[in-house]
Amino acid sequence: MDNITKIVMIYNQFIKNELINKKFARNSVFGICEPMTNKKKTVPAFYNKEEAKPIVIDVTSDIWIYHKIKSSTYRTLQTKSFARTNVVEQTTNMKLIAAFNRKLSLTQMDIEQLITAALNQKISREELIKTNFKSITINVANTSYDRSAIYRSEWGISESELHSNFQLLEIDYRVTCTYNSVCAINICCN
Repeated sequence: MDNITKIVMIYNQFIKNELINKKFARNSVFGICEPMTNKKKTVPAFYNKEEAKPIVIDVTSDIWIYHKIKSSTYRTLQTKSFARTNVVEQTTNMKLIAAFNRKLSLTQMDIEQLITAALNQKISREELIKTNFKSITINVANTSYDRSAIYRSEWGISESELHSNFQLLEIDYRVTCTYNSVCAINICCN
């Protein structure tokens, strides 16, 4: 499992903990989604062990949340002389899409606050050690409430296909993590 997937799994649990109220009993929180062509249109899909599950917003849940990777960069922060490890910093620009039913009687800003509270939680030292990270930082950049633009961007079609009871929200955020990386070639760390 790659680093960003591990981090998303941890923060999805934080999000689920924020959605503990019985209002959110019917929720679907997904990991990282990628585009998938489905019946001549592109839709976001969650890939689990080579199987793709398209994200379809319908009445089966009251809230859907998924993440998408926009870009990643890596840099070596520290090379340990004569050792076979480097400290690597990975910065990943992400976006989180939330779709929720208006019958929850919550605004986009209410949902944003719940999700942002989860994204702002610090990971315990024990969890960092267990997942082999030295540090993880998340910075929320901005939020879009433009339902039409979000739907068109994600599903490539008019929002008229989205049930009128559903609202959309997009949160851009950056994940920066550091970890030890084992050198594949002996000379890289010398």
